[in-house]
Amino acid sequence: MSATVAPRRVLGIETSCDETSAAVVYGTPIDMRLESLVILSQDVHRLFGGVVPEIASRQHLIGIVPAVRTALADANVSLSDLDAIAVTHAPGLVGALLVGTSYAKALGFTHNTPVVPVHHLEGHLFATLLEHPEATPPFTALLVVFFGIVAVIHDQHLFQPLVRSVLSLEGTTQTGALYLANGALSAISDNVFVATVYITEVHAAFTAGELSREQFDRLAVAINAGTNLASVSTPNGQAAFLFLLTSTLAPLIRLSYGRMVWMALPYSITLSISGLLAVLFLLP
Repeated sequence: MSATVAPRRVLGIETSCDETSAAVVYGTPIDMRLESLVILSQDVHRLFGGVVPEIASRQHLIGIVPAVRTALADANVSLSDLDAIAVTHAPGLVGALLVGTSYAKALGFTHNTPVVPVHHLEGHLFATLLEHPEATPPFTALLVVFFGIVAVIHDQHLFQPLVRSVLSLEGTTQTGALYLANGALSAISDNVFVATVYITEVHAAFTAGELSREQFDRLAVAINAGTNLASVSTPNGQAAFLFLLTSTLAPLIRLSYGRMVWMALPYSITLSISGLLAVLFLLP
């Protein structure tokens, strides 16, 4: 005879990319209902032809409080009525995730409510149960390729040798090497993807007690700086250039991919050097 599971009410917070979302769910794993859902989309990224991580983070800061308040009001509940707060913790844009997780932790701490970290892919998978409660694992699901690749590399620890070699260094050499490693890979790949994988590996080392809190904070800054500043001459870093490259204006102004990279190269060199000096000499 199976034990009866009491229904619970959970506030969900999602800030992994360019949408600030909050929802209230009530019920049991086999019988749940969506009491409210608020989604704030960030249309500002249309101007750049792609999501700009820094802008996304700032938009989350603006929208997360009203999104949560509206979700609670629509569900006609208060924070004291919650049994838990669930928040997306990975994978996603590093700065955007920090907004959501930090806010969730603050709410949980001030109201003595448990905070549950949710993996982005698992959230996509089990959201199916809201519309199809009869679905029981194992079942087939189609996930976004980008996050699927991140999950495979994370599970196989493909970046672990490089991260381990960097962690074996000491002092500013460690933070500088991680900044350069992130920058080099971000220049030929997707900086969001790179940052997600690197921060996951570094966080694992911190959780295992291999890094102090101070070291982890410095390396997190190095990862964020390396994946954004050093990749500025790539299409992912120069979203405005990429927008022009794919528009009807490109042939009129003779804008090719090579020319785009060449035009952005001075900025890339300047920002890369400035970022490296800041990581080496300005971090406490």
